[in-house]
Amino acid sequence: MHEYHSLLLSWRRDLVPTDTDLDNANPLFHEALNSFDRIDSMIDDLTYGSTEEQIEFLKFYDKEIKNIERRIEKFKTTGR
Repeated sequence: MHEYHSLLLSWRRDLVPTDTDLDNANPLFHEALNSFDRIDSMIDDLTYGSTEEQIEFLKFYDKEIKNIERRIEKFKTTGR
């Protein structure tokens, strides 16, 4: 999750559109805008939760965490 968080941060920072038409912005920029706060919150929940809360977190978000892992691999192989 930290790796994805870092990617989102860099996309949000580095891919800011040069014009005000966000419809033409890089899809990675949109992904960063849509996902950053949620991933940031999830990291906080996992980091600062009790052991029991962390276990429940991992059970509850198992599929989403796997999707994040696949998303990172897709970006590494395709650049998008």
